[in-house]
Amino acid sequence: MNEIKKLMNKTMLNTYVFNLVLGLVLVIITALFSNQGVLAKLAFGISVAYCGLFLSLYGGKAALLQKFYKTLETEDTTQLKVVENSVLLNKSLVSFSFNIPVLIQYKDITLVRNEDNVFEKARPGYKGNHKIYIKAQDKEALIPVSDGQIANKILNFLQTQNSSIQFQNKTTEFEETELSSLDNYKVSGRF
Repeated sequence: MNEIKKLMNKTMLNTYVFNLVLGLVLVIITALFSNQGVLAKLAFGISVAYCGLFLSLYGGKAALLQKFYKTLETEDTTQLKVVENSVLLNKSLVSFSFNIPVLIQYKDITLVRNEDNVFEKARPGYKGNHKIYIKAQDKEALIPVSDGQIANKILNFLQTQNSSIQFQNKTTEFEETELSSLDNYKVSGRF
């Protein structure tokens, strides 16, 4: 459970850190010049409002995550694999994509699409992210992976968990894959 919390908190912080730092820098700069006149005081007020806006958004998202963690208490998290912004469990997938935490049961998945990186075919030697789009009844997740082999392993694992999933752009034959045969995958070169 701690691994899931750590991943979700880090992913959420990465979405807001730029705006929070920018807001703090603006507050400091405008505070230095706030005694220069009305326009400087107005700029200071706007920068404080900007910073306050993103602090409140971050606080709201943190409260949403705390509620989400309570729903995860019934999940078996003894065996898990971390794939970028998602955690694969025995019976479900936990993801923080589209700035929303989601819990998707494998039995509820209806569609999985593998988006290849078009530049890999056009530029020999280029390595870019592949994207796995997962859709369940009212939830969706987007998982970036570093190459096609990893994407195919994850697609095979999802098909092992639920044989009725409709796949789009799956390029390999089905090979039964268990959670224990997957590794923890991280897209390198980010933050």
